[in-house]
Amino acid sequence: MKRIFQLVVFLIIIAAPTFIFSQDYAKSIKKHRKSHKSGLQQKFGGPLKPKDLKQLDYFPASESWVKQAKVTLINGGDLIRMATSANQEKEYRPYATLQFSHENEEFAVTVYQIADANMYKLMQDHLFLPFTDLTNGNETYGGGRYLDLKVSDIEGDTVILDFNKSYNPYCVYADGWNCPIPPKENFINVDVLAGEKDYTGKRRKRR
Repeated sequence: MKRIFQLVVFLIIIAAPTFIFSQDYAKSIKKHRKSHKSGLQQKFGGPLKPKDLKQLDYFPASESWVKQAKVTLINGGDLIRMATSANQEKEYRPYATLQFSHENEEFAVTVYQIADANMYKLMQDHLFLPFTDLTNGNETYGGGRYLDLKVSDIEGDTVILDFNKSYNPYCVYADGWNCPIPPKENFINVDVLAGEKDYTGKRRKRR
């Protein structure tokens, strides 16, 4: 009986750090989403009214979708013209290829920097990852989602991809926005059950 008690205590001690980390991580994602929701309001330049925020929905935070990715820089890559939801194009510079694994499968996506010279001065640390996956058109928006990174997030040849922070383009919520469409090479052939789900609230018009 004493040995069983000792074993139970031992298992609790081992599991405690993971449990505490999970709680802390869930709290950090909740805080991140609260900040993101606030920025979606029209008074801050976003597409939604305050009452629309309650229609936003997310997958539960999952540490299985926090990935360490291998970074391969793309030096001297040509600018690409990314099609948009408004039948226009936006120019981006491919910055790096990110390779990661999920459930023993390997995936690769490309992150981009904005090519506009004036915007680049303001956003030179910003990296843009537009992607699609198998949830699109079901649990998530059919046109894909976005994830933001920073050049300064890269440590050596690795970077953390937290898909729990993936979010919808503004054109999901309202007409009049010009949203980049994720390129075909950024299709992740699996259900990315993390981040923001599709929006089911009232569509607005851009102010």
